[in-house]
Amino acid sequence: MSKKISIVIYIFLIMVIVITIRIAFLIFTQTQNYKKAEKISGDRGLIVDRNEKVLALSYRTFSIFCDPSVMSDTEKRLVANFLGKELSQKPGEILSKLKKDTKFVWIARKIPEDYLSRVSEIITNINTKLRNSKVGIEYEFVRRYPLGNKLSGVVGTVGLDNQGLSGIEFSFNDILLEKNGSAGKVVLNIDKYIQEITYMELSKSVEEIGAEMGMAIIANSKGEILAMSDYPSPDPYNLSNTPYSSRTVNYIIEPGSVMKVASMALAVSKKPEITNMKYECDGTIKLFDHTIVEPKHGIVSPGQIIAYSCNVGMIKVSDSYTPSELYFFLKSLGFGEKTFVGLPGEEKGIIKDYRQWSGISKQMISIGQEIGVTGIQLLKMGLIIANDGILVNPKLVRFIILPNGEVKKINYDDGMRIIQEHVAKTIKSFMRESVEYGTSKLAEIEGIEVGGKTGTGQIFDLYTKKYFKDKYNSVFLGIFPYRNTKIVGIVILINPQKQKQGGLSAAPTLKRIIEKILAYNPELIQTQ
Repeated sequence: MSKKISIVIYIFLIMVIVITIRIAFLIFTQTQNYKKAEKISGDRGLIVDRNEKVLALSYRTFSIFCDPSVMSDTEKRLVANFLGKELSQKPGEILSKLKKDTKFVWIARKIPEDYLSRVSEIITNINTKLRNSKVGIEYEFVRRYPLGNKLSGVVGTVGLDNQGLSGIEFSFNDILLEKNGSAGKVVLNIDKYIQEITYMELSKSVEEIGAEMGMAIIANSKGEILAMSDYPSPDPYNLSNTPYSSRTVNYIIEPGSVMKVASMALAVSKKPEITNMKYECDGTIKLFDHTIVEPKHGIVSPGQIIAYSCNVGMIKVSDSYTPSELYFFLKSLGFGEKTFVGLPGEEKGIIKDYRQWSGISKQMISIGQEIGVTGIQLLKMGLIIANDGILVNPKLVRFIILPNGEVKKINYDDGMRIIQEHVAKTIKSFMRESVEYGTSKLAEIEGIEVGGKTGTGQIFDLYTKKYFKDKYNSVFLGIFPYRNTKIVGIVILINPQKQKQGGLSAAPTLKRIIEKILAYNPELIQTQ
């Protein structure tokens, strides 16, 4: 044999060996790609309450995918029949997915791991028997929410891609997503049991009085939010729902007479002597071409104006301050500004610049009209008054733990004085009068000197640009007790069909919530 022929044969053999190794490698890697499960969506960290009770967690599932572009129609039918039986799906449904003109299709998503062993065996058999079959398994994580829709507006939800869509899941998505094998953790001030109590009582009231919806927030005197409820609220497992955030931060209402605690605080700070003055309420007052009509209250003190929720008296008191003074005071309380409580979609509310006000805007805003506020803003006002005029912001997030283990606390910038101490204490005493003999009587709790203020705000019709004559928002802001306050709460009921006044619906709702909270943990309200 010539030397040239030997070289050719030698080269040929090398090529055969290389090709054989390459084919074997491709077969091996392809088999591994479709026989083994590979995690494609990372884990997410926990969301827990103040007592480490889990509010959101992840558990592992698996999903089945396929590349139908390389499969014959016969192979597609066989795959559909094999998997359909095991997955309790109609083969026709699977086959319709395999007929799509694509190189990747999901056959089934997020199947419990209990089925993994059996399904893996079937897929291995399919890929072994069918030359062109490319069926595989990939791990995915599914989010679980122990409180379900009782906290869905706050905790939020994630999409199929494991990305946060709403609530805390969205706001802290980067913290909660797994990075380099570790995920962060978000600790809320929410108390799981107080949240359940609040949701239960709120839902009961909404159903009983035929309201469109309701909102409630409960906080301790430090501003730590123990409960934050909406009713109705969405199912966190139903991804067909539009991404949703708590209405307590994004639903704007005209609050009605609950705003009188703010306007009266401004009046007392500007003209302290009014606390000893008397005002006549004959049931009507004319402001240009606008007439306010209400029941006659006779001769009333500022405390009685708050207790009886007297509009005529409050309008007369509003002579104590100018439009600009009212505007800037309300801004200092947080109206017209976001609280940055940690939830997406928070609204600033509506308060026009005082230079755009009409001749009666000052008076109307003083009684809770011509201003739009959120529930969280009303809570913030209550916290400032409860803390004798010191700024205390609402606090939903307690702290976060970064994926690297670092603990990070949230800076809420408390401590600024907003209202003079003697003024805030005066307003709290007026709120006590409201519960003792005024519109807030149904909020009284035996053994606790409750303070509060009701609101019954007319709902504005955006189409006619007028107020509905028979649609109202029922509101109650409560402090428990009114001296040395431990708990602040707000309840808002939208368009109740019965018991429309705040004192008849929102006030007793908050009373029931607080009573049940104290049965669960009496120490929350014990004075030092």
